[in-house]
Amino acid sequence: MRSTRGHVSKRLICCLSFLLLVIPTACSTIGSLAGQAGVQLPGAEFTGARLRGLSFDRVDLELDLQITNPNPLAIRLSGFSYDMSIEERSFIQGTEDREVNLKANGKSTVPLPLTISFDHLYTLFKDLRQKDTAEYLLQCSLFFDLPVLGRTEIPASRRGDVPLPKIPSVNIRSLALERLDLSGADLMLSVQLENPNAFAMALKGMQYQVFVNDQTWASGETDEQVPLAERGNGLVRIPISLDLLRMGTSIADLLRASEPLSVRLLGDLDLNTSLPLLDHAHIPFDLRSDTEITRP
Repeated sequence: MRSTRGHVSKRLICCLSFLLLVIPTACSTIGSLAGQAGVQLPGAEFTGARLRGLSFDRVDLELDLQITNPNPLAIRLSGFSYDMSIEERSFIQGTEDREVNLKANGKSTVPLPLTISFDHLYTLFKDLRQKDTAEYLLQCSLFFDLPVLGRTEIPASRRGDVPLPKIPSVNIRSLALERLDLSGADLMLSVQLENPNAFAMALKGMQYQVFVNDQTWASGETDEQVPLAERGNGLVRIPISLDLLRMGTSIADLLRASEPLSVRLLGDLDLNTSLPLLDHAHIPFDLRSDTEITRP
């Protein structure tokens, strides 16, 4: 039988030789055509980044993407994709079909707004709850429709930091009985506020409702101003006065008993902070606690 191995090898060598000749020629032809047409690749870089909004729920960023067209003819940005990483972990990806016409030999700035939801962030990356800031890396791929070259991709990237504000905690510290007689009772509910942040806060006021064993014992508003230093805490005192003649002797029995009471505190904190973009905030709260009465 006649062997075909030699013929196959010769054919393979011929094909490879042909490809090696054609590929450089094709690339050379494209480069030559681009050069003849005077087409240059556009430039892209981030020239600025700023916080547009900040709350205990989210941070709004806006980045300036500057695109330079070095060509003597107009070109078009047909869109871009982006990937934002937080602490080197991918967090937000997206694509925008945003078209921008770029004048000849000109520059254009394209704003890129991004929102980081803290709930989403802390759900994915629980370790960030202990940090005050996080580093981000934004990587973009911009797509251009260029003469001769066709669809062309240009990269751009930006590093920066975002603040991670934490909601202050509200806790019932104590419920003290100050007076008890046949007509009524006076108590003092002490509420502790804790600031977990690396910036100062100040409580300007608090609206509240106090329920004990599912009965309303107090409601109102306090304008007591309490400073909360960095990583510090403060105490808010809520006076409670009970009319036992109206509420009945069962309340007096509760106050005399040694059993803990089911206390629910519902309300809203009115806060100022030392951050310029978070100078004022309202924080709702709703907490429950089994609390023993302290007596003089």
